[in-house]
Amino acid sequence: MGRDRRRGRTGRVLRRRADRANAHIAQVSVHPRLAGRRIGAALIDTVGDWAETQGLDGLSLTTFRDVPWNAPYYARLGFRELPEGEWSPELRAVVDRETAQGLDPAARVVMIKPL
Repeated sequence: MGRDRRRGRTGRVLRRRADRANAHIAQVSVHPRLAGRRIGAALIDTVGDWAETQGLDGLSLTTFRDVPWNAPYYARLGFRELPEGEWSPELRAVVDRETAQGLDPAARVVMIKPL
């Protein structure tokens, strides 16, 4: 979680181990008034640093394919689309849970960033 002494919480990232090789970013949130200050990128970098200390190979996430501040943003940070044939069983389970919660899998993308 990011904090600013004067403004309180600036952002947060929820992560967990996705599988044997990757940490999975479940959510990145930055307070709207602080957008554009690279706080989200810094939070993701922090998860990457943690993942490296755990001996993991990369970061994974799922997001909306065509929303400009989602998949295109993550691509600028070094993530790439992971083809379905390369999904681990754990990533498949993430997509299945999202689908069961009503998210259209055609509008979603699984992305990975090697460390």
